[in-house]
Amino acid sequence: MKKMTPSENLRMKIAELKVEKEIQEQELSASIEAIKESFNPFSIARSGLQNLIVNPDTRAGATGAALNFGTRFLAFKVLRRFGGVYGAVAAAVVGNLSNQYVQKSSPKVLKALGKLFKKKKRLNSHEIAEVEEVTTNI
Repeated sequence: MKKMTPSENLRMKIAELKVEKEIQEQELSASIEAIKESFNPFSIARSGLQNLIVNPDTRAGATGAALNFGTRFLAFKVLRRFGGVYGAVAAAVVGNLSNQYVQKSSPKVLKALGKLFKKKKRLNSHEIAEVEEVTTNI
């Protein structure tokens, strides 16, 4: 084996450092892109929704809250049109009654919605009857 001269040794070390520099630059640019992506509002919302979907307790709570808000909003919109004190009181009463009804039936609604958004596959007659029964009982 031939002994390397100091200049060849130096050239080899420079080549190794250039390769190491390229690798570090690629890692750094990938890290910067990941940071940019993490500050993107769309990705923040997407990751929040993914966390919401994964946890069944959170999903049930969010569905119940959304149903409560929707029913209460509709009750206030419709019944406030009658005006005056009677419209406000009727809207509050109907809103509270709808909240109680939604709390009782939200697991059924959640189950029905889950079946609607699952991968499309042919439903047999038993499953169709089950979905129709749940939606009619709501």
